Amino acid sequence: LHDLKKELKNYPETQRFDWIITRSMFETSALPKVWKKDLNDVPNEVWVPSHFLKKVYEEGGVTTQVTVMGEGFNTLQMDPSVVVPNRGKFFPGCRDDDYVFLTVSKSEERK
Repeated sequence: LHDLKKELKNYPETQRFDWIITRSMFETSALPKVWKKDLNDVPNEVWVPSHFLKKVYEEGGVTTQVTVMGEGFNTLQMDPSVVVPNRGKFFPGCRDDDYVFLTVSKSEERK
C-alpha cells in the first residue's frame, strides 16, 4: 500500500462499489504504521493469507474486518491420493518413496 485512497481514484468505477476488499500481505511481525489509516478508512474488509498475519494486522491497529483467505493451489496436482502413488508423474525425477514438500507461493522477480 502506498496511498490506497489515491490509488482508487485511478479507478473511478470503485466509487459505485458497495463493498471493497483489499488483499494484503506484509512478510514481517509488525505492520507499517502508515498502513493503519488506509486499511481502516478505505476497505470494508482486508483479506490476509494466514492467521499469523491476521494477528499482526489486528495488533497493528487495523479495526476493519480482517479475514484469513489462504492462497489457492491446484487440487488435482496436490491431492495426496493422486500424488503419493505416482510422484514422478507430477514431479519429474522424483521416485515414489521420495519426500516432497509443498510450497504455496508464486514465482516473481523481486527487488
